[in-house]
This record gives sequence, structure tokens and C-alpha cells, in this order.
Amino acid sequence: MVTLVDMDFERRQRLRAHLLTRRKVLLEAYERRRQASEDASTAEPRDEADESVRLDAQDEAWRMAESEGRELARIDATLSRMEDDTWG
Repeated sequence: MVTLVDMDFERRQRLRAHLLTRRKVLLEAYERRRQASEDASTAEPRDEADESVRLDAQDEAWRMAESEGRELARIDATLSRMEDDTWG
């Protein structure tokens, strides 16, 4: 296992930058989904087919949010360990 001490500084910085970029992408995607969900919930009444499609899309968005939430938690934990010099 490679420890943080063994990794060169430049490589750690690239990894940290990658994690921060991915974190930003995940948070932006969450905000877009939240806004779309809010917009959909305030739209005019729909027929049954429209409502079914909306509910399916909402379910898929929740599944994606759960998955991305777990990834975000792993990224935050890794960044925290990198700051504490316990990652590796």
C-alpha cells in the first residue's frame, strides 16, 4: 500500500484537484436536479400519462442522487484524510 508520505507532492495535488473538480460537478448536478424537481412540482395539472412519466423521472433522479451522495461522502472523507495526512 502506498502511503501519503510515499506519494510525491505533485501527484497528491493532481489527485486533490481531481477530487475537488468531481465534487463540484456532483454538487452542480444536484442543484440542477433540485431545480428541475421544483419546477416540475409547480407545473400545471397533468394527465395520468404525464404524471407517470414525471414520477418515473423523479424516481430515477432520486436513485442518481443517492449514488452521487455516496460518492460525494467518499470524496469528502478522502479529502479530509488527505488534510490530516492519514490517507493512503
